[in-house]
Amino acid sequence: MNLIDRDTEERIKLGVKNILNKEGLEMIEFKIFYSQGRFTIRSVVDYSQGGVTLDMCAKMNKQVFSFLEKENILGEDFVVEVNSPGIDRLLKESKDFQRVKGRKILLWLKKPFLEKSFWEGRVVEAGGEELSLEVKDKKIDIPFSLVKCGRQKIDSR
Repeated sequence: MNLIDRDTEERIKLGVKNILNKEGLEMIEFKIFYSQGRFTIRSVVDYSQGGVTLDMCAKMNKQVFSFLEKENILGEDFVVEVNSPGIDRLLKESKDFQRVKGRKILLWLKKPFLEKSFWEGRVVEAGGEELSLEVKDKKIDIPFSLVKCGRQKIDSR
């Protein structure tokens, strides 16, 4: 049994999502794969405002494991991983940029805006159709349609 049908995968995903939602968590990524003779269910989770803790990930891991064990969906040998997205997670959607409001980011664009395809600045606002960045004491409004992805800048000081 190394393949899983779409209905079973959706049933597991929905069950995990329900467990997370009860704690106010969002599912950022979800993946089921078969490796080394068993299934692994991997979920990356966070609060909408960010800041999920290791303790909360451990708590959710136990709850997801209990759910799968009780439902007997994957048999007896499976692995559950519930992880935080980490500080270096990619920012793609408006809500991702809202989460890092006030922080410095690195931003890559699909095509140049004001003659640049890469920007570095502090997120001022992220909503509607634009991402507002403070760049060298100036505010620029970049259309979300041009945003490829961003990443929070990690200061090494």
